[in-house]
Amino acid sequence: PDRGPFNRDKLWEPFHQEQPAYIVPPVANLTDGPSGLTFYPGTGFGSEMNDQFLICDFRGGPANSGIHSFKLQSDGGGYQLSNHRQLIWGVLATDVAFGPDGGLYVSDWVDGWDGLGKGRMYRLADPERGDSERAREVRSLLASRWSERRTDQLIRDLEHIDRRIRLEAQWELAKRGEVRALIRVARSGSAETTLAARLHAMWGIGQVLRASKTDNADVLAETRPLLSDDSGEVRAAAAKLFGEAGDLSATKRLIAMMRDPSARVRYFAIRALDELAGGEESAMQEPLSDRIAVDVIKLFGDPSTSPKWNNDPALRHAAVMLLVRLRQTDLLENLSKHKSADVRRLAVVS
Repeated sequence: PDRGPFNRDKLWEPFHQEQPAYIVPPVANLTDGPSGLTFYPGTGFGSEMNDQFLICDFRGGPANSGIHSFKLQSDGGGYQLSNHRQLIWGVLATDVAFGPDGGLYVSDWVDGWDGLGKGRMYRLADPERGDSERAREVRSLLASRWSERRTDQLIRDLEHIDRRIRLEAQWELAKRGEVRALIRVARSGSAETTLAARLHAMWGIGQVLRASKTDNADVLAETRPLLSDDSGEVRAAAAKLFGEAGDLSATKRLIAMMRDPSARVRYFAIRALDELAGGEESAMQEPLSDRIAVDVIKLFGDPSTSPKWNNDPALRHAAVMLLVRLRQTDLLENLSKHKSADVRRLAVVS
């Protein structure tokens, strides 16, 4: 009658304190039959489509099926759903994608769970913006040879309004090993450099570091100031980069970032410390591991900070994974009589 522990333990519901603490719960319950998913690249339609995800909802018949659109907004270390609407309805859509021509393509199953042995393809377009000068530029760029594009052009492309162009530029710069150019963009604090360009540059630096077979100490040294950048998004991306790079010299800064004003930065700082503590050749010393574990536990037990931490499933998950990695078994055992139920729960799950 209750379909088992999945329903009984409320594992499918958005976050609340009656759930088991070992899951990362969903942001929201949106579709009954999720299939195709895409993200608006930035050109082809109007600004009302900016930052929108599109997801198909396949329910067996066209009358109650279609395509939802929604946005995600930061919510602590994770996200919350916003701007949800039924964008295209009355079609049994199985997939949705934005084409390089500026159109939106939808595949239609027509009817029923078993299908009719035939289907439809729809193309939706904005007659004004779909053939604008910007849309034509995007079509031309996506069809071009990126290997033939000059480095200075690729740097400008990191600022492009269309995400596909920014990604192609990032990938080509990383492929060429243009790490100095990427560092300049990432560290640029000028008003002309967008946040998107800086983030793409940082992701490109990460690609170069992962592919490199040499010592990257100088690259990391030039990138380290980003851990103290004015932008929380940049600090978060920098924490992720240094964790993946295994740079132990950033450990003390990352420990301090666990108290950053931004919950998103705190999340990525903890995940980065997890990476550093778990590297194959990790040189993290025992006293440092002890200190990190104690700091995490204090944040969950301190009344001034614990509400933010214990009501944020992303932060709690990150903290659990870090404590697992640090293997401070005796410390966790000694928390069995801690006055805070939240700290005891954290110890049990870890």
